[in-house]
Amino acid sequence: MEKIYNKRQRFLLNLLYIAIIFTLTSLVGKVIGLEIDIFRQLIIVIIISTIIKYFTKYPILIFISLIVGFLIMLFINTYRFPIFPYMANRVILIFSNLIINIQNGVPILEENLFIMYFIIVASTSVYTSIIIYRMKNIFLLIPIYLFVFLTYWYSFIDEAYNFTVVFLFLFLILLGFEGYKKSKLNDNKVFGRWISIAITYSIIIVSIAFLIPKSNNYIGWPYLQEKVYNSFPVVEDLRYYKDYNRKTANANLFNFSKSGFSDKNIDSELGGPLVQSERKVMTVDTNEPLYLRGNTKHFYTGRSWVNMSSLLWEYNLRQDFSKLSQPEKDRYYIRDEITITFDSFTSKSIFTPYKATSISSNRDFSILVDNDEIVTSQNGIYKNEGYTVEFLKPLPYESLILNRVNKRKLELIDLDFYLGLPEGIITDRTKDLTKSLVEGIEDDYVKALTIQNYLRNNYKYNLNVPPLPENAEFIDHFLFEQKEGYCTYYASAMAVMLRLEDIPTRYVEGYIVDEKIDENKYQVRQKHAHAWVEAFIEPVGWMSFEPTAAYDSLENPEKEEEEIKPDTKEDIIPEKEDIPKKPQEEIDTPIKDENIVVDTNENKVKNLWIIISLSSILSVLLFIIIRIIWRSLKYRSKEKFLASLPNKEKIIYLYKDVLDLLTILGFPIQNGETHFDYANRIAYKFIDFKDYGIKDITAIFVKLKYSDIEATKKDVLSLLKYKHELDNRLKNTLGKSNYLYRKYINIYFKKRKEIP
Repeated sequence: MEKIYNKRQRFLLNLLYIAIIFTLTSLVGKVIGLEIDIFRQLIIVIIISTIIKYFTKYPILIFISLIVGFLIMLFINTYRFPIFPYMANRVILIFSNLIINIQNGVPILEENLFIMYFIIVASTSVYTSIIIYRMKNIFLLIPIYLFVFLTYWYSFIDEAYNFTVVFLFLFLILLGFEGYKKSKLNDNKVFGRWISIAITYSIIIVSIAFLIPKSNNYIGWPYLQEKVYNSFPVVEDLRYYKDYNRKTANANLFNFSKSGFSDKNIDSELGGPLVQSERKVMTVDTNEPLYLRGNTKHFYTGRSWVNMSSLLWEYNLRQDFSKLSQPEKDRYYIRDEITITFDSFTSKSIFTPYKATSISSNRDFSILVDNDEIVTSQNGIYKNEGYTVEFLKPLPYESLILNRVNKRKLELIDLDFYLGLPEGIITDRTKDLTKSLVEGIEDDYVKALTIQNYLRNNYKYNLNVPPLPENAEFIDHFLFEQKEGYCTYYASAMAVMLRLEDIPTRYVEGYIVDEKIDENKYQVRQKHAHAWVEAFIEPVGWMSFEPTAAYDSLENPEKEEEEIKPDTKEDIIPEKEDIPKKPQEEIDTPIKDENIVVDTNENKVKNLWIIISLSSILSVLLFIIIRIIWRSLKYRSKEKFLASLPNKEKIIYLYKDVLDLLTILGFPIQNGETHFDYANRIAYKFIDFKDYGIKDITAIFVKLKYSDIEATKKDVLSLLKYKHELDNRLKNTLGKSNYLYRKYINIYFKKRKEIP
């Protein structure tokens, strides 16, 4: 923006600059979980963006600030506090948290949130200030800003829509500001009227776009959809609601292929890389985290799990289907309830915690319950619909023992369902490992904890794992070859290992509810799809176990294990023979296998330094790319500007370019030297120029600049040709790579305000 603005105009431009940055950083801050009010966020944005603006306009301030800051930190590090090691450690921790967040969706740690937000505001301010104050091409804001807004919108961050509207409104006003600049008007009254009209039109345009009725349906064109989806598979996951509305969608039973957890069909092969989705599927009103069961599977094939359940019982809403007597409920359980509301999701599966007793809803439908207490509905649940689940939370293990619970597997369950293993599939080394882990342990509960702890402590959680090799058995490959994976790996291994010890198990799929968004309110995303193990532990019955390393057990059996110690038991229970024996030392200290690789702190630090190094290299490359694009745009802008000039002004402009090129070649004009003196002094250096020389070019320039004679197209063409020849000479002198580097990257190439 070449116009010299008055204070009022500069204030408006700066206000738009800050507001645009605030729209993007507020959204990102909300997404990463920053919990500070909008006013404080605004103060942070104003301070950081203003500082960055001055750094952008006066780059020398950056170097001065860096030098001063380094000297201050050096003084502190030497005489007060070792600040450099502390800062290095903090950088490593922040980068580590960021990488894990990107890879596995682990939340940004609270101690890193504020620093991360500062980095986001600073980087956004740098980009925006360069575009507005240096490059002065506001249309370059569109790609980055809308990319972020739309990415969050298609990732089902609903707030992104409102932020997009605000950004477009501000951009339209900025566009009106740019239009005023191009009008070359200087009257401040005209400026006020101009901006008032720009704001009015911006409000009208954005309001109409915001208020126009929108449909969630889309035009079906199967041929085009197939072509687009084959070329750009990501389009298939874009945001639309056709699949979630009761009028247009068809609900199905839950499985991982419908959850976004996997792109495979139900009962398909286990394993392979996994990309999780941020799509929000439901909101759960509950006072604590919990598991929501979607289905169970019973038969392991060696490469997959299959559901074998066929018995179904039909119940009405609010009808008790727990099959428990009231004394049993009062003695062994605590009553609780949760409310679930579907978002961008539809399913025939009614997700419930273990031991649900009844379902209620404002819609009228019947439910089906199978022998694993998995609840379904033929009518399905759709977007914005919900239901309430009454359920019973089993008392802690030791309390159930105290209350003389007595559930026996032979009496209550079909052992073929929960103990069956495929013949000739499970490898001997899996069997041997299982035996070695539980050797000498008699109690089933302690066996389950031992196997759970072994898996949690000795295998690495990783979503980016290779597919299962052909002819490999899934659990054997996980335990002894791959040694890393995600929940389906851990749950499958534990379920089979317990069956080898004659402990009935079922492989459970559903969602884990642990992302709290408000008091007694949690949100569930597709990335929260999860698999865990339920084992029948005599005499208490079915219990949930969490073998996956990246998750804390919601029922915390390890805590219960610690509470069942002999010295404690003797104080409160005289009949010790009914109480399981103390877990052996192997439970707290998992058996170590020489073949199992455990990441050490040294390896983690090494990996983090590799990540930091790669990030630094990528940052430099990104800077170079941006620099090249910027310089290219400046050259193109200069060509357009030159084309718009009258011929006489073109001659003057081109001659200055010629002088700049000659200066770079090592022939600068000297003080007190006339143009003709200069041309005569260096002419012999350019005798290889055939039809024209520096003397001819100088004569044209002097004649036209100091007279009223009009320049001809021939004169302009002569200077253009001479400049082109000088440019080729420069390329040959510097070498092509050095020439391109100095032209598009190194700022030293710019010898005057205009680019030569």
